[in-house]
Amino acid sequence: MARNLIGLRGGRRRDGARLSAGGRLRIDSAGELDTVCLSGSARPNRRRHGAVRLDSAPTLPSPARGGGKGGGRFEYGWVRGGGSAAFVVGSLAAGQAAASLGFAVSIWLNALLLGVAALAALSVPNISVAAVSFGSEPARGFRALLHLRTFRRLLLVGALVLGSHALHDTFAVIGWRDAGIGTAAASLLWSEQVIAEVVVFLLIGPALLDRLGPANAAMLAAGAGVVRWSVLGATTQIVPLALVEPLHGLTFALFHLAGMRLIGTTVPRNFAATAQALYGTVAIGSSIALLTLASGPLYAWLGGHAFWVMAILCAAAIPLARRMTS
Repeated sequence: MARNLIGLRGGRRRDGARLSAGGRLRIDSAGELDTVCLSGSARPNRRRHGAVRLDSAPTLPSPARGGGKGGGRFEYGWVRGGGSAAFVVGSLAAGQAAASLGFAVSIWLNALLLGVAALAALSVPNISVAAVSFGSEPARGFRALLHLRTFRRLLLVGALVLGSHALHDTFAVIGWRDAGIGTAAASLLWSEQVIAEVVVFLLIGPALLDRLGPANAAMLAAGAGVVRWSVLGATTQIVPLALVEPLHGLTFALFHLAGMRLIGTTVPRNFAATAQALYGTVAIGSSIALLTLASGPLYAWLGGHAFWVMAILCAAAIPLARRMTS
């Protein structure tokens, strides 16, 4: 379905390169939308499968871990993992509904759920933070953050590790289809990623982060990126792909937890929102946008071997992450 929308019927590598160079418009599945949804192909946040959409940098939740009025501990990963799990359930439900009632029903379901979310937000505690004034120079807050060496390194390491996902998000399924991997198998590969992401966010990630600390966790994520992208660059055999795709739980989820923890422990609280804005736009949004633009020519030139370039980016991030201490 997605191929038909934009005319990707042949020479997918060449046409995909032009698509990537034109912006963040991606084809994440070469199969029909309802088939992919029903088979469970989904990933939260920037990655939607079986659809064509324009991406933007996400708005990140607060990295606070301290308790609110009740004094209980707030763990960011639990909320983020819950959102990832809900996305899987929503994708399956939307696929079933679209198969029975047509694609338009998903738009109404989306509107309904957004309305429910707005009502649910009324019960969220109002955690206030003292405002900070930058006077007549708003850029002063950005400069104050960029003077923090740890935060600067987080932006750079995040740009390398998270940005390395751009090629995968744009061309992985196209390459798999060219190699003869069917829609059902590709959907299972995507499902592995979201399951791994949920497991890390909800179960493994917080404890692993407590044990390793943000810097070592970021190193582990970057190292996992080297392995993951190296394998994808070397083969399109289903078994090696199935073994490395769950590393998404480390390359994305664990690194994201480490970034949130680092912001929460090193950035003054009244700068937290500004820090998240910089992290979301520089480390995530801008790097992915630029590397998506580069992914088209890279894939046209190297094909699947372009993933080795992403592996090099992650390798470059490892020594930088080692010095990313609070």
